[in-house]
Amino acid sequence: MDLLGLKLQLLIGPGVPMPASLEMMEALQEVEVSHSDDDEKRSGFKLVFKEGRSGPRDLLDYPLVKDSKLGALSRVIICVLFGADLQVVMDGVIIDQQFQPGEGTSASTLTLLGEDVSVMMDFEEKHAEHPALPKFGTAALLLAGYSKYGLIPNTLPSPNDSIPLPTDYIPVQAGATDLQYIRDLAKSLDYVFYIEPGPIPYINQAYFGPRKVVGLPQKALTANMGPASNVRQISFGYNAEQATAVSGKHQDRDTGTQSTIQNTPALKIPQSSQPAVTSQSVIRRKRLQAASGMSMADALARANAQASPSQDAVTANGELDSLRYGRLLKARQLVGVRGVGSSYDGLYYVKSVTHSIKRGAYTQKFSLRRDGKGTTTVILPNL
Repeated sequence: MDLLGLKLQLLIGPGVPMPASLEMMEALQEVEVSHSDDDEKRSGFKLVFKEGRSGPRDLLDYPLVKDSKLGALSRVIICVLFGADLQVVMDGVIIDQQFQPGEGTSASTLTLLGEDVSVMMDFEEKHAEHPALPKFGTAALLLAGYSKYGLIPNTLPSPNDSIPLPTDYIPVQAGATDLQYIRDLAKSLDYVFYIEPGPIPYINQAYFGPRKVVGLPQKALTANMGPASNVRQISFGYNAEQATAVSGKHQDRDTGTQSTIQNTPALKIPQSSQPAVTSQSVIRRKRLQAASGMSMADALARANAQASPSQDAVTANGELDSLRYGRLLKARQLVGVRGVGSSYDGLYYVKSVTHSIKRGAYTQKFSLRRDGKGTTTVILPNL
């Protein structure tokens, strides 16, 4: 599918997906892909095909409906070619097929819905022991069982992690799927777990670690700058009521020492010069949820996990012109915004991106967030 200078590539089928046929690409009408940093939500996609019968061989059924390549659990890889740069938008699995027969002159449509390959980790509940392993090691061990989906584990140790002695206790995966168990491990460390497609087809990055609030920002989102603009529209909101601190009493299970636990700010590149959450500006104060029986490190991780969703007071929502931007905007990374004034210019964390691809049009809707007003930099990457 040609998108005014951009090209869409679709690989699809059971087992190892292969390039879609010319007939299938001609029938493809719409592609939608969504990525979000929501820890409980997988990335998803939607493919919409125009369906029809073209000859005697199609009298018994519609050709795409009966095509085994479009069946449940077939793998789908969606790529966009920006010039000579091939970028992977989605690597996932079909989980739902919806067919709407046409009435009169209206065309029939076949809609395929799917999720990223992590859905394959969520089908079987297991009972297993994981002795003498730190949590990041357990995550890596479980991910090794899904190598056929091209998973490259990136599991990072944490200062709040520890190796349990078998004489003390043995961690048990009790009736949880591999995906549920890895997510629980990540949450206990104030970590995240997700699978990101690419950087090339058939490969996926499985990340288990802290939120990526450090690193090089992506190409800047530009508004109100004439020919340099690549944002179609953008709006901002500021809600200082989000500011929250978490604290509580804790008795260490190993030493019996009682102390007060207070959440600590995450290590990150300063995104605003006027953060809404400071020791003087905290509006809401919450008590630490059930920390009895935990080590000091585990209790601190829980306090940080309780507080982290409340630290970002500024949100931004908008729509990107993909042809002018010239690449994918990726969720869970930093991006610069320029052209909207010093209060809202600067660095942001990309919370979600929804790609909408139709013939002749490709837009990316985005949601951004950061901790306050005021830019901290006058130079933003624009390459």
